[in-house]
Amino acid sequence: MQLSIEVINYLKIAGLTTALILGVLLSIYLARVISRWITQLFINLEINLAVKGGKEGKKRTPEQMKKLRRRITRRTSQRLYPALNKILQIMFIFIVLLIVVQVFLEFFNLSLTMEVGVGRYSFTLALIIKFVVALVVGYFFIQVLLSPLLESLISLLFLLAAPRKKLLGVKRRVYKNLIAVTKLFFSILVIYLSLKHILGTENIPFWGIFDRIAIFVMIIAGTYMVVEMIAELLALTYLSPEKMDVHTAQAIGKFAKIAIFLIGLMVALVAIGLNPLAVATSLGLIGFALAFGLQDTVANLAAGIQIAIDKPFKIGDRIRVTYMGRDTWGDVVDIGLRSTKIVTPEGEYITIPNMIVAKEQVWNYSRPDKRLAETLEIGISYGSDWRLAEKLILEILNEIPLVLKTPRPLVWMKEFGEFSVNLEVRYWIPDARDKYAIRSEVLKRIKDAFDSAGVEIPFPYRTVVFKRELPKESRLGEEYRSPLVLPSLGWQEAAISPGPGEIKILEGPLLAATSSPEAARASAPYIVTLAKNLGRKLTVLYVMKEAHPGERQKGSQALKEFRRLAEREGVWVETLLEEAGKIPVELKILEVVKETTPSLVVMGYLYTPTEKSESGIVTRLMSLLDVPVMLIPVIFEEEEEE
Repeated sequence: MQLSIEVINYLKIAGLTTALILGVLLSIYLARVISRWITQLFINLEINLAVKGGKEGKKRTPEQMKKLRRRITRRTSQRLYPALNKILQIMFIFIVLLIVVQVFLEFFNLSLTMEVGVGRYSFTLALIIKFVVALVVGYFFIQVLLSPLLESLISLLFLLAAPRKKLLGVKRRVYKNLIAVTKLFFSILVIYLSLKHILGTENIPFWGIFDRIAIFVMIIAGTYMVVEMIAELLALTYLSPEKMDVHTAQAIGKFAKIAIFLIGLMVALVAIGLNPLAVATSLGLIGFALAFGLQDTVANLAAGIQIAIDKPFKIGDRIRVTYMGRDTWGDVVDIGLRSTKIVTPEGEYITIPNMIVAKEQVWNYSRPDKRLAETLEIGISYGSDWRLAEKLILEILNEIPLVLKTPRPLVWMKEFGEFSVNLEVRYWIPDARDKYAIRSEVLKRIKDAFDSAGVEIPFPYRTVVFKRELPKESRLGEEYRSPLVLPSLGWQEAAISPGPGEIKILEGPLLAATSSPEAARASAPYIVTLAKNLGRKLTVLYVMKEAHPGERQKGSQALKEFRRLAEREGVWVETLLEEAGKIPVELKILEVVKETTPSLVVMGYLYTPTEKSESGIVTRLMSLLDVPVMLIPVIFEEEEEE
């Protein structure tokens, strides 16, 4: 009888082992089948969205559709299928193990209700097994499956919100911002649910404290994820550059983030048992105290909102505003919530608080257009012919190419002065930034014309001297060409000589500024071809923000792309790897421009509607440089980024 029981036990163990092996094999097979089905479902959904999101009026050829399907299939299969297959295999194997353990306990008359003591608390064997299984499954879900699922979810949301835009850079930035918080959220959620629904709250010490902390942290983490997603989706839809000014969109986006986060904070505080009225009152008192203590800051923020809504000027406009007792004149390079920054023609970088801008009068010389009427007052002696003077002035204004012919120049007789007949001259120029340069040229020509025609410009004498006793005036016998630099068209100079002037282009190399190896690969073909067609030398610049090996390696790779293409096209090229140090990147670029004296600065940039930093650098450079800047929009295709 003893022998038969041993045989039966061996048979039971053999049967359980066989069932375990078959269960594991079946789990692997089922995981593969289900993973392939889910992956194919995502592939079909992405293909349909990509086809619907194509450019209107541009129908894809069969070859393009085949290439699109192959690219999406390869990318999704590489990212989603391995992780999904792995997590499903683990889940199925755990189910098989639970079944085998249950059968094993029944075969040998063991009970899962057997209690295991842990300090003052005791748990059954079944509860401990379930708790461990839940933690292990949750851990593998977070470490293996969460990352590709989050990436796929972000891709689908952005495809639905903006199907016609290339958003690789945006999606990767959102994923990078969300992945850590998402893992924290699900880690706390798995532990919280496992403790509450498996072990039971009555068997867990300090459960009340842990419950409140877990709920508060999960709500704050969830709020952060919602804030990031909504901010990016708003930036691509309602706050996109096509529908709204950039700095207005930035201001609205920041306040939307703050509002949503405050709502989430209130929900979290109420969820852990605080009185809603007490929470609202406390936040109100804190806000009032902060507003009272930071009156100027709050006033500047309110003025920043007002500027963002009214939009009296935008980045790049030439404005004049009264600040610190003087008229400040310059180009707007940045508009923030607290202050507005301008650069004067003298190169002064001035930060003006927004409450000053909102309170004082602001003259905008760039709207509705950049034309400006310039007025001069010129006096001639009573013995000179005013008709001749008027004729000479109008002829000079009509000869200068930088003075507009429409509206036409005008000359009025303003008044009879104490020493002169005063004429008022009004003419229009194409850009307000050139007013001083053009005024200088107009006055030079009027002085030369009056001297040649005998029209006298009088001035009061304090000592009577007979004119024959005065020394003979010295005159320049040779022709002189006076250089004229225009801030709005800094690469051009007017050739000044008797008669109409001409505009010529200054010689100099092309300076290309690049920011990364990817940007270099995308923009180098266009820039090298441009240098070849213009017959110019090419200087390529990479500015390192920090002098560490990784940044230096990126710069070397970017410059290598330009050298390789330039050598192939036969273009002379010089590469510069510079360190910004403690100064901004744009100021370092300005230093290099002054050293190399280029005739044109060419930059390629990644077209992403929500990339503010790069667009800010470009805007500041265009305001500060006195050479032309050519921008090459570079769109990174998905197949190039993989």
